[in-house]
Amino acid sequence: MPIRFEGDDDFDGRFEWKSDAEGGQIVIARLDSNGDGRPDAVTHVQHGVDRSADIYDEAGLRIVARHTFVDALKTYTEFDSDGDGIFERRVDYDRYGEPKTQ
Repeated sequence: MPIRFEGDDDFDGRFEWKSDAEGGQIVIARLDSNGDGRPDAVTHVQHGVDRSADIYDEAGLRIVARHTFVDALKTYTEFDSDGDGIFERRVDYDRYGEPKTQ
């Protein structure tokens, strides 16, 4: 069974996605869209379904947002605006991916 997967989504010859698999299924996928060797996003997958995605700052050093998915739909995003590792703001989404009004 494969334990790694690499994907080139834009067909430029560079693998933007690098994923780890367990039991033949991807459990974590890392996106490096600009080729700097640091993550832009890290997606956590369970049974082939995205559960959460951590979005990193430009330097790829800290998480600035976390998307959470339920039943393959993005249900909310949390934001860490000041870099202290604590999410200060949360945006909830409806089933169409539109922010819910409070």
